[in-house]
Amino acid sequence: MEKWKVKKSDGKVYGPADTQTMGQWIREKRVLPTDLISPADKEEWTEASKIPDFQEFFGITQEKKEIICPQCGKVWPQGAVLCTACGTNLKTGKKIRGYISSEETVAETLSTKAIGEGLRILRESPLSFAGVTFLYFLILFVLGAISKRLQIGNLLTLIISPVLTLGFFNYCLLRVKGEKAGIPALFYPFTFFFPAWGLVVLLRLMVFIGGLFFVIPGIILSLVFIFSYFILLENKGGVIQALKESIKLSEGLRWKILATWVLGSLVNILGVLALGIGLLFTIPIAPLGIAHLYLQAKEGKLEEARKVTTKKEILIALLPIVICGIIFVVIFLFGVLPILSKFLKELHTVRNLPSSPPLR
Repeated sequence: MEKWKVKKSDGKVYGPADTQTMGQWIREKRVLPTDLISPADKEEWTEASKIPDFQEFFGITQEKKEIICPQCGKVWPQGAVLCTACGTNLKTGKKIRGYISSEETVAETLSTKAIGEGLRILRESPLSFAGVTFLYFLILFVLGAISKRLQIGNLLTLIISPVLTLGFFNYCLLRVKGEKAGIPALFYPFTFFFPAWGLVVLLRLMVFIGGLFFVIPGIILSLVFIFSYFILLENKGGVIQALKESIKLSEGLRWKILATWVLGSLVNILGVLALGIGLLFTIPIAPLGIAHLYLQAKEGKLEEARKVTTKKEILIALLPIVICGIIFVVIFLFGVLPILSKFLKELHTVRNLPSSPPLR
């Protein structure tokens, strides 16, 4: 325990004494606020009232230099009134009803920002995107036609399609990075054919098997591993390593990824309405948005967004289920129900027909 000595106004020195003893002397008025105190082994004299160890004995409360939010634990400078991280009044300790925190704002706009970034990149060279998309589907069509001609089922499509799909993601990734990309980007994954083919086929199988269990598991698996496409493209590493890294990188972002993909898919409806030709321009938007999220997550720019999942994101992500539900109800009410009602009426009429007289 540290020892102290006291120098009174008459120059006399008392001590050494430990902190508790000094506190007792202060309470007994034997040591005054203006008396000088120094560590016992030094000659560093300071007024007693200015030494933090003794201020509580003089009834002096130290002014806090910072405030800690009681709700989220964020530290704010003295004088702050509102915790913008969670919307808590720092004076009352209560959350402000209806307040949208800064973290919620980041998370809430993340999906729309990703799609907005995809639209911005698309507008820079729409014809290039349309050309690559057209070539992608043309190759798949030709492969299907050749397979049919050779009567080998979908063998060629099964072999080439997965790698070509990864090539389409590669084209989108390069454009998001701001790098030059053209038709060669579509065929880049063929330089590491087997890992590329293995990853895409493995993911499709996992999603398909998961989809057999009421669809939801398949969706979850696709969200967990979606970044593995970009990881493999950048690192050319093993398939398992890409899957493991995707699990870590997508953590806390899966609702946002789903919401981004849903928004991109909704844009595709506009492409369908434009006589189908518009799909050449709209199909790349969702992959561009996902690639943007991947790069942001990889660079550590989404750490705040990982902590918050808003109701709006969940609603956007669940929008397809809502739409399908509405379509089902409409079809049932205006399609199935009238037919069923008509069938029941006819069945009732047949039952009420008079029976034939008995033969004699």
